[in-house]
Amino acid sequence: MTKAKKFSLIMMFMLLMSIITTQVYANNFNFNEKNFSNFDNLRLTDGLKDINPGNGIKEPREGTLIITEQPEDATAKVGDTVTLQIKVKGGKEPYSYQWQVLSGKLGDAKTYEFENSTAKGNATSILNPIVQTNATCYRCIVKDAEGYAVISGNVGVFKEPEIRRHPQDAKGNLGEQVTLDVVVVGGKVPYSYQWQKRVVGSGDTVYSDVERNTTNIFKPTVSILKFEYRCVITDANGNTVTSNPAIVYRRLEITKQPTKSVIGKLGEKVTLDVAADGGKKPYSYQWKRRKRTGTTFENSTAEGSKTAVLKPIVEKDAYYYVCVVTDAESDKVTSYQQAVEVCSLKIIKQPQDKTGKVGDIVTLEVIADGAVPPYRYQWMYATKADGYYRNSIAEGNKTKVLKVPVENQVYYYKCMVSDSTYHSAVSKPVRVARDVLTITKQPQDICLHLGDTVTLEVQVTGGIKPYEYQWQYRTSKGSFYRDCTGEGSKTGRLTFEVVKKGETYYRCIIKDARGNKIISREVTVKGWIMPLFDYQLWR
Repeated sequence: MTKAKKFSLIMMFMLLMSIITTQVYANNFNFNEKNFSNFDNLRLTDGLKDINPGNGIKEPREGTLIITEQPEDATAKVGDTVTLQIKVKGGKEPYSYQWQVLSGKLGDAKTYEFENSTAKGNATSILNPIVQTNATCYRCIVKDAEGYAVISGNVGVFKEPEIRRHPQDAKGNLGEQVTLDVVVVGGKVPYSYQWQKRVVGSGDTVYSDVERNTTNIFKPTVSILKFEYRCVITDANGNTVTSNPAIVYRRLEITKQPTKSVIGKLGEKVTLDVAADGGKKPYSYQWKRRKRTGTTFENSTAEGSKTAVLKPIVEKDAYYYVCVVTDAESDKVTSYQQAVEVCSLKIIKQPQDKTGKVGDIVTLEVIADGAVPPYRYQWMYATKADGYYRNSIAEGNKTKVLKVPVENQVYYYKCMVSDSTYHSAVSKPVRVARDVLTITKQPQDICLHLGDTVTLEVQVTGGIKPYEYQWQYRTSKGSFYRDCTGEGSKTGRLTFEVVKKGETYYRCIIKDARGNKIISREVTVKGWIMPLFDYQLWR
């Protein structure tokens, strides 16, 4: 084979290799549009190792030019300068360097190509690019003096991880789940997430990790305690960024409702109170009221109308009160309505039964309270026979004090009291009667040894004093009574010695000065002889 043919074959082989390597080069950087559309999320991997990109560059022979230190990813703030470095050995010095940067062409071809970088040091082993908003991909082509070349792996220059959206404070009902989320850009994906928490107001500045919550979305449960949550995000290069804290708290709610109703005297100051929790403090309060017969609530002007404790004055008309509580986020909650009304009319002092001599004047009195004074009074009376009450015409019949005479017949009295709103109350019925002779203490049965002294006693009340007493006795049932003549036989206390074995029956007849008579119960006095042996024991 002639030298010319050999040279021709060599040139054809080199041309074919150039076409093949160029195609490989293109294939390695034919990224689809989806991957390139957001460099923040572009995952860059090492590639293009010892590939001949053409342009007269020779593939190095085995064991000659090699890369001893690959450039590494770099992260910094946007606008900062970072350092990328490559080291090689072998081949023939001096070495020439060309740093390249990946650029995209979003035309119909949708291909992305490397082009020579213009950053500082682009023709040296150390490149100092400026960090851009979007992640940037670099590589370095190193060529020795004989034209043999190697290409570094792809490296990324990233801006520091940055939180684009921080979690926001969230509120909910007790036991409800709320959603917190965080969005990060920059750094190198993939990211890892760790949510942390601490109790607000506990004085504890240390956050504790929330187990099994390692995504950018976290759904904590609302509890009585107020918790502060944050998320620590770490990128693939170990760079971390921490979100602002978000507070999860209970929705504003009334925790202490005013009591259903408050009743007081006209003009009296009463107290209504309410308590709230949840939401964001401080709270503001506005008490409102409406008449019981009305439909519209209006702002109250009573003492404490803009606090948690209201002190309204009881008025003639009944009012319903509510409290509107507003938190720092303008969330509002309204308490149950509570009635404030004047207490109902009631009798606080009832008249009492009265007795006296016929013709005596007795006094009946009633005292009322509550409702709306002034009060009106009407005394009424009835007899036991008919029970029908008629308006009295006695002295004071339209006042709280009635004066009536005692008569032989028994009369019953009561008083109707009315207030200015036509509410009324009626006193209990009371009895006015002449004094009736009544035994208040009866004599008692007794059993004694012969020779012992016995005392029988009776006590009376009512009627007209002085009283006359006459004790009587009989020896058997059915026999006639005989007057006693012994000590005390004409008093309320009879004393005598037991002289008769067996039973003797006693009673006392009492008369008042008017001649009214009453007889005590009959009692038994039993006398007996104690046997000798028993007597000795008894002695």
